[in-house]
Amino acid sequence: MGRDPPPDQPTLSIDTNPLFHTGTWSWMAAELVMASPGKPISHTAHHDLESLFYILLEICVLFDEPHRFKSENTLSQCFNIYFNMFEPSLLKTITIQSQLGWSFNILRHISLYFRPLIPLLNTLREKIILLMQFNNNSFESGSLITHNKMKKALLKALCNINDQSWTRQTQANSNPLPTPNTES
Repeated sequence: MGRDPPPDQPTLSIDTNPLFHTGTWSWMAAELVMASPGKPISHTAHHDLESLFYILLEICVLFDEPHRFKSENTLSQCFNIYFNMFEPSLLKTITIQSQLGWSFNILRHISLYFRPLIPLLNTLREKIILLMQFNNNSFESGSLITHNKMKKALLKALCNINDQSWTRQTQANSNPLPTPNTES
């Protein structure tokens, strides 16, 4: 478990015809969303890892803390626009790829409770989302993330979170993002 398949091992090919669509659009890998109907795509580990990134990000945007959804008004400002979709959309991926979109439209909507995960989200964004390109009618990605790279990013992030991070936070702070620690 956690190992990446050898490069010569065949991967499953999935049909992207909407009639055969499985999964939730908001969590699907961008390549699968962008594929033409009937065009087979080789399902690889990076599709699943991209989906895991979207799920983790969605949890951080959807909840104030575990078991406590944000208000409908708050959700309408971010979650409903980028994650609550019932049809294919690349708006989420395009917004996350843009530094301005990432900072202004996504990160500022992460509750205080989940802000300790922002370094992890930044790392995963860098290793998964920023490498995606669509050139000459073809989806391309740079050095694809592997399960082992994902595990290392998760472990590093979890080891760097202090014990006080997982306590109940108040949203009284009007600062949309935490101020960087300037102490040495």
